[in-house]
Amino acid sequence: MRLILLAVVASAATAAGDGCSTGCNLALASYHITRTQNLTYIVNLFGIDDYRKLQPYNNFRFPNLDFVTADARIAVNFPCRCLALPTAPFSTYLAGSFPYLVRSGEAYSSIAANYNNLTTAAWLQATNSYRNNNLDDGTVVNVTVNCSCGYPGVPPDYKLFLTYPLGEGETLDSVEDKYNFRLQSEVGTRIVYIPLIGVSTIAPPTDSPSKGPRKNKTAIMGNDR
Repeated sequence: MRLILLAVVASAATAAGDGCSTGCNLALASYHITRTQNLTYIVNLFGIDDYRKLQPYNNFRFPNLDFVTADARIAVNFPCRCLALPTAPFSTYLAGSFPYLVRSGEAYSSIAANYNNLTTAAWLQATNSYRNNNLDDGTVVNVTVNCSCGYPGVPPDYKLFLTYPLGEGETLDSVEDKYNFRLQSEVGTRIVYIPLIGVSTIAPPTDSPSKGPRKNKTAIMGNDR
């Protein structure tokens, strides 16, 4: 499966797809597995009831999901929707939204940490109506993970996009060198969207992706990384 890399970024004020009018049924998130996590825990974060449902999106790297090691990255599928900020309904962005039941003592920072750099505390606060100090036990917040359905300059054959947080020691330059593609980004970007080709060999979406954001806007995804 060939990859072509473009960088688009998200922030607590302007997320991927700012100005969107529609989303797409399928996006992927690159989740970095730590030594204290397993696939059952990870899929529960994304509202998926069985980790085996990840298999079609991971056959290339993991033919058997029962043998995924810690420190690996797993692709998690989710619908990429055009959403609006609760305090600014005309400010729209592309993201998956996942209900999260708050436990006693949790804050946006600890909730975001569960998603291993796929979102930030600042972005969770911007996309929820609760203030950080009002997250009582039993409160349900929406965890938003930004995504892409397409971007200017991406060839039409690339119809599936992977939300990829830069890992420790990675920079935009190093990822650019890895995939041999000139990145579009701002200095300090921590999220890149990797377009995938050969969608039918992974899992086809149930309908065609949107044509992407109407605005070519870039920003840095929060300062709490």
